[in-house]
Amino acid sequence: MNEFRIGDVVKLKSGGPSMTVEDIDDYSESNSGIKDGVECLWIVDNILRATVFDRANLVKA
Repeated sequence: MNEFRIGDVVKLKSGGPSMTVEDIDDYSESNSGIKDGVECLWIVDNILRATVFDRANLVKA
């Protein structure tokens, strides 16, 4: 299992931008429904984006 910490730089296994880990939590009660979730932040066109990803889909960049 990948161990992530807040502040780590990660990427999706399938590619995409580098993202910063903002939070690690159980999001199963939220809209995302992801139990083993990692909230990530990244910037696109000077706009801050945030999404929760399943830990299994991320790797350290």
